[in-house]
Amino acid sequence: MKILDWKIFSELTGAFAIGMVAALTLLAGDYLLTYNDMLFSSRVPAPVVLQLLLLKLPAYAVMAIPMAVLLALLLALARMSRDSEIAAMRASGLPLMRIMLPCLTFGILASGLSFCFQEYAAPQANARSRQIEIGYFLSRALETVKSDRFVKGPRDTTLRVGELNSGGESHEIQVIREVDEKCDWAVAARGRFNAGELILRDVARFQFAENGELRESMRSDALTFDIGRESKNQLRLTPTPFELDQRELKAQIEHWKQANVSLPQKETELYFKFSLPCASAVFVMLGFPLSIGGVRREALGAVLICAGLVLAYYLLMTTCKGAGYHELLDPRLAAWLPNAILGAAGMVLLQKVARS
Repeated sequence: MKILDWKIFSELTGAFAIGMVAALTLLAGDYLLTYNDMLFSSRVPAPVVLQLLLLKLPAYAVMAIPMAVLLALLLALARMSRDSEIAAMRASGLPLMRIMLPCLTFGILASGLSFCFQEYAAPQANARSRQIEIGYFLSRALETVKSDRFVKGPRDTTLRVGELNSGGESHEIQVIREVDEKCDWAVAARGRFNAGELILRDVARFQFAENGELRESMRSDALTFDIGRESKNQLRLTPTPFELDQRELKAQIEHWKQANVSLPQKETELYFKFSLPCASAVFVMLGFPLSIGGVRREALGAVLICAGLVLAYYLLMTTCKGAGYHELLDPRLAAWLPNAILGAAGMVLLQKVARS
């Protein structure tokens, strides 16, 4: 690689790092605003919020990388243009496409990095995040159950607490479960909810057949229902598209297609798993002519242009995704149309700069 390429790469790398920090901070700030009330009211402990935030970072990185690439171009190349370095390169006979080549290579590498986050890190992190959220809020819901109320638990479990004292220990607890056409009814003199578990003491347990006939009765000193774990296991059976890599999601779609079930939402998300990482390379095609177009911009101007273009892209992406969800657009077209529009705009600007 020539000195020119190394120089442009080094300029882009430093600005890209700044852009990643800025974009991730912005996305993390939006997440913290969601949990702000619960965090400061002590409803959710700070370690739980921090753990969830760290698990969100791979998914945020997928969105942040294209933003950082665009900002890097606008900052680095605008500085080189202000210092007449781009003009010197063109005056020495370098074609515009040759100057653009290291920028496009940088965008392609960034797209590869974004795809790796999308495919290998984000699905597992999203699944783990949802398990923690559901497990924690379920345990909180169980711990704050009120007296003499029926509570619907996971699967076919119903709880009733006769009396709940201030210490959290309950009295006259009933647990009713329907399993394999049988009704399992446990009545406990006392018990306690602890981290998603229901621990019963002095338990009488009865099993009824489907016709109401008593099949079995027994007594025990203690009985534990791991309700939190059952809820998490239940949720793992129905992962969202954001918790699957593209192979798993494609297999799920094919499975349902064999049953003649159309899943436009999942199909749209499948193609967005490819198109969104490619946005980094598309932003190079748009950001390069804007950076060297002859208008001398300071850093603030570059940031504002970046924010406007990113906002326009994500608004267009959201609109196309909604159209794909409701079958107004083919899922492939819905996923790739935002990139096509921005890429076409970039080609028009590039031709305009080349003629100037």
